[in-house]
Amino acid sequence: MKPIAGKILLLPILILSSCICDSSRESVSPIIDTELPSTAAVGTTVIFKVHHLVFNGCGEYSRHKTTREGNTITVEFYGKYPECKMCPDNVPTLETTYKFLAKEKGDYYFRFYSNGYNEKEFILDTLKVW
Repeated sequence: MKPIAGKILLLPILILSSCICDSSRESVSPIIDTELPSTAAVGTTVIFKVHHLVFNGCGEYSRHKTTREGNTITVEFYGKYPECKMCPDNVPTLETTYKFLAKEKGDYYFRFYSNGYNEKEFILDTLKVW
């Protein structure tokens, strides 16, 4: 009877210890391409794809940060990586949808952050809103 009781007590410990891996780290996910259209109508939401890199096979989209100065919009993407998983050592490209609401007429200048290393490099693109 004692071996069964020991196994029953061990089971919850194994289940709880397998669920501990909830932490993940986050880093910039360089944008390598976008499908930003060249024009849009006022009052429409422009929905387009952004292609960005993550640095291992477990990497996934985490969030994006958008800052605006006048008609210049700077976009940074972030990837998250689980810390206690065995992950393939590759650099996959993810495709994530991005939305922009065109509220006023004019030219909007997009700067998509494309370098996660020493210098700030951007992919530059323009959206003409009419």
